[in-house]
Amino acid sequence: MISITSASKMKFVFFVCSFIISIFNIGWAGNGPDFNRVLLSAENGDLESQYLLGELYQYGEGVKRIKSIHYDGKPVQENFKEAAKWYLKAANQGHIYAPFHLGCLYEAGKGVQQSNIEAIKWYQKAANHGHKPSQDRMKWVMRLERGTLIRTLQSTINKTITTLDLDVNTTSFVEIGEDKRASIRSILSGLFDFHEFSRCALGNRYWNQFTSEQQQSFLILHQKLLENGFIKFIV
Repeated sequence: MISITSASKMKFVFFVCSFIISIFNIGWAGNGPDFNRVLLSAENGDLESQYLLGELYQYGEGVKRIKSIHYDGKPVQENFKEAAKWYLKAANQGHIYAPFHLGCLYEAGKGVQQSNIEAIKWYQKAANHGHKPSQDRMKWVMRLERGTLIRTLQSTINKTITTLDLDVNTTSFVEIGEDKRASIRSILSGLFDFHEFSRCALGNRYWNQFTSEQQQSFLILHQKLLENGFIKFIV
């Protein structure tokens, strides 16, 4: 039986993502834009330029369709960290495809710390716009991370209840010290991130892994925290 290393898996993931992207982005060879102009436009906040700059850095000089892109007379060099930076800017402005690229980078650990959870997060954003490759990649990664997601959500809920160490029925967030507020903010942000994930279209299958009692306890805690002013301090 052939053993596949973790590194090999990451390379395969990145190859698959890159192949999918190439199908959707054919046609630049011979008439590519000037790098300096793209960079200037991206720095000035242009959405498409930020996305394009991310692609230039992701693929570098190894992709035929962007060999015509030059910077100071030299082909653009592959730089995954810069690619992630510009994809993030484009994604935060609402670009439909940038989240998919970010998801691929997180899944493969290219230019960012490898994280299937982050990959799922970004795939979800693109999937919400009907991006089929994102939907497919997200389903695959979610299957791989099913156990981790459930354990993390359970752990976060338990940690939240323990760390609060107060009666959420009667205590207001503003009544406790700032040092404890910081700790609570950190924990609650994770709690509600996973809560929202559990309720999304592709995530509800994992929410359903909890017993009805666990779900009810979580929702009661959520409501109590909301009523007593905790949630608004997370952002």
